[in-house]
Amino acid sequence: MRDVIGTAWKLAWRNIWRNPRRTLITCAAVALGLLAILVMTGLVRGMNDRLIESLTEGWLADGQIMAPGYREAPDVETRLADGDAVLAEVRGAAGVRAASGRVLGPGMVAIGDRNQPVQLVGVDFAAERTVTSWPDRLVAGAWPEGPRDALVGRDLAEEMELEVGGPLVLTAAHVDTGDLDSVRLRVAGIVKVGDPLLDRSAAIVRLDTAQRLLALGDALHVIAVRVDDDAVLAALEAPGREVAGWRALAPVVQQMSELQAISFGTLLGIVGLILALGILNSLTMALVDRLQEFGVLRALGTRPRRLALMILIEAFDLGVVGVALGLALTAPVYWWASTSGIPMPGVEVGGVEFTHPLHARLVWGEVVGLGAALVALTVAVAGITAWRVTRVQPVEALRRVG
Repeated sequence: MRDVIGTAWKLAWRNIWRNPRRTLITCAAVALGLLAILVMTGLVRGMNDRLIESLTEGWLADGQIMAPGYREAPDVETRLADGDAVLAEVRGAAGVRAASGRVLGPGMVAIGDRNQPVQLVGVDFAAERTVTSWPDRLVAGAWPEGPRDALVGRDLAEEMELEVGGPLVLTAAHVDTGDLDSVRLRVAGIVKVGDPLLDRSAAIVRLDTAQRLLALGDALHVIAVRVDDDAVLAALEAPGREVAGWRALAPVVQQMSELQAISFGTLLGIVGLILALGILNSLTMALVDRLQEFGVLRALGTRPRRLALMILIEAFDLGVVGVALGLALTAPVYWWASTSGIPMPGVEVGGVEFTHPLHARLVWGEVVGLGAALVALTVAVAGITAWRVTRVQPVEALRRVG
């Protein structure tokens, strides 16, 4: 049996190069199909990576801890009353890399005779550096260091004509009494957070300043956390507080990722179908050209199974050569797409702006799997031709050619 397969393999390898043009066309179809599939796979994976990175390095972080009901209906009165104690507990939990407390509420910014409602955001600027990439998203100025330094969203700065180093007056109402309190601040920097709402309305100040303006004491509205994995978030659950990961905080993005996976799977199926039809067409043409050869072999006593085996081995060889060529074509394209990246300035997906270039990413197990799948597809399509070869009648084949 081993000798039979070895002989069939040698014959198959010689046969595919008897018509090099057709062989190269078939191999090119497999190669280009693999190139398209791998590039699309890498870009889709890279887009998902970048989208998640933009989310988790931004306002959402890996997850957030808040008072029950705050996520569904954010209200300045719904707060973690013992914020400092909860924050200290969270920072000491296993698997928590960083945590930052935040306070949010309505406010009013005034400069000269102009004023505008804003989203007051109080953060610990030192802790926030470890949770978000906001320092890298400054479009002007510097990260706040002084007690009266503040950040403002880029769109808000443009609308209010705020300048770095310039003054602004921030006013807010006490949570329980409604009494107004104001503070004069300096614009230390202008930031493009990546969240359209915050870019348009955020006035970001020191945590203690926001707590004083709102008369919250040490209460917090949100604790943003960076964790090793999602299991850590589940461990942070406790009575009197709610924990939500980025998927729960941005369900639209999660749904888009799932829809994207379905769409991509459909696209792969279409590419595979087109490729299969191209291979089938090439093998059918080869069958017509070699009909006399198969008739002679059958007349000489060659069994149909051996002819079918030879056809399948030829298809396997074509698939392997095509995949090897496809990998050679993919390598430089993937190297460029994974290192240089594709700039995506201003591109938003689900309200999240891409702040970095899109870099393709492939998993090598996936590369091997897709290559093997294309070889298997080539052999499977060749099965139709192999079956037709087994039905060849010697006399009929010789008469048809003659």
